[in-house]
Amino acid sequence: LYNSNNEKLEEWTTTGKVHTFKGLAKGDYTIKEVRTPKGYLPLEEEYRFTVKETEEVQKHDIFNEPIPEIKSIAAFDTGAKESLPNEEVTVNDKFELKKLRRDFPYELRTKLVEKDNVSNVIAEKSHQFFASDFSQEIDLKYTFNAKELEGKRLVVLAELHRLNRSGNTLVAVHKDINNIDETVVFPKIKTTATDKKDGGKDLFAGEKQTVKDKVSYFNLIIGRIYKVMGRLVDEETGEPILDNGKEVTAEKEFTAKESNGFVELEFTFNASALAGKTVVVFEDMYQDKIKIATHTDITDKEQSIYIPRITTKLTGIDYKQKIFYPNEKIRIKDTMQYENFVKGKVYYAKGEIVNDKTGKVIKRSEGNFIADKRNGEASLDFTIDAKGLEGTRLVCFEEIYTVDENGNPDKLVASHKDINDEGQSVYIPKIKTKLTGKDSDEKVFYADEKINLKDTMEYESFIKGKMYYAKGEIVNDKTGKVIKRSEGNFIADERNGKTSLDFTINGKGLEGTRLVCFEEIYTVDENGKPDKLIAIHKDINDEGQSIKIIKKDTPKTGDKENYIYYVLGLLAAGGIVTYLRIKRAKK
Repeated sequence: LYNSNNEKLEEWTTTGKVHTFKGLAKGDYTIKEVRTPKGYLPLEEEYRFTVKETEEVQKHDIFNEPIPEIKSIAAFDTGAKESLPNEEVTVNDKFELKKLRRDFPYELRTKLVEKDNVSNVIAEKSHQFFASDFSQEIDLKYTFNAKELEGKRLVVLAELHRLNRSGNTLVAVHKDINNIDETVVFPKIKTTATDKKDGGKDLFAGEKQTVKDKVSYFNLIIGRIYKVMGRLVDEETGEPILDNGKEVTAEKEFTAKESNGFVELEFTFNASALAGKTVVVFEDMYQDKIKIATHTDITDKEQSIYIPRITTKLTGIDYKQKIFYPNEKIRIKDTMQYENFVKGKVYYAKGEIVNDKTGKVIKRSEGNFIADKRNGEASLDFTIDAKGLEGTRLVCFEEIYTVDENGNPDKLVASHKDINDEGQSVYIPKIKTKLTGKDSDEKVFYADEKINLKDTMEYESFIKGKMYYAKGEIVNDKTGKVIKRSEGNFIADERNGKTSLDFTINGKGLEGTRLVCFEEIYTVDENGKPDKLIAIHKDINDEGQSIKIIKKDTPKTGDKENYIYYVLGLLAAGGIVTYLRIKRAKK
């Protein structure tokens, strides 16, 4: 309490009871508020009053205005506290104001700000009104572009101003950035997909494979229930991966114990038809059936799984040929075209050369290689003793593994074992022949006749559809000299089949000889000319590839009908001779 000379007369603290001044002289006085009661606003101005000269008790009321209360609940227009960061979103904020002064003018001024950076104002709203009662409700809406707000948390800050208040009009604030009621969030998720077996990024194209997807989440509200739903997508087409006609999906419901954390989903499916594919895991997060976060980036390497594929080509090392003469040693190379491998990763390759007739492994080769790009080549070399393998097709079976920290094979990621694959096959041909008359199966011929012969060659393990060159030589087994040659190209209609060469021979002077046909088969070049020898049959003692030349009056071996007539003729002639001899004896 101060007098007109600004002299302090008294200081006290209100207790809710009337404070009495006694013996004040007539004059002007001022009450100055030193400290405002808790929950009240400071006096708008110093309180002045005049003491009159009277014996009556003079009363004065000093009014401290209570600080209005502001409560608000913010949520997206979906009703959820969480939302996708769409181009246009709306936040509804319901304010409840209390301890207002009826019929006084107010203005509610609000800002929607980023919690971790309150200077980043996302939206602002203000609303003027006259208080119709001591409490009042006000609804405000904020509509804005949230594209850049994924993973952010927004908070509503509010000020209430009484517009007719002298001096400072601010009467209440509500700026608690940790108040969850005033908070809305844009959750964020990211995923890391791996093979459940080893945590790797490559997956074998097998019947029952499991992908584990670690879904990391950010900015959830602790204590609320969420659901993550995932699906597998083909990177190339963007279409869902199907297993037995159904989409491959997984889901998990959980309660957020922390704002940031993770959950894991597992996808088990038949991947045997997916070699060479990249599978991408798409994830969506829901809160009470409302989608609040998504991660569907088809190019994201972290949420991708690579299913390797290999195709192979087995050829000669030196000439890349597919068909070999059965020498003692043949050198072949298995070139593996790999797809969808992890660039820069070390892999182990194993190859086995298999005899397609017996199914037995006749040679193995192995080695490590680095996939210098996602799609590339690696190779294995083999040296094989081909003796005794005539007429067989050799097939290479391959397996690719990841390697452990010591470089040893670890997990199978690709396999190619198709016994019918021409690409991963080489051929070791075989021929056997039969030399006969051109128009019959005759094997014996008279020496003075023109002889037409056919050499029928049965071939095995030739490449179907490929052209070959055949050469035949008719050899006199007594002299070893070639007396006739024949040659020609033919196309192998089947892997195993027949072809033939024709010969016309003058048999005069060849009585008592055996003629043998020697054959050679070659591949041909682009001009159809003989190139590389692949099969030979030169057995001077082979009856199958031989014919006999006999004298004109000699019965042909095996010609039963002529032989019988010949014998009967001799017997008849002998009978006449005998009869004549008996006659003479009687005389």
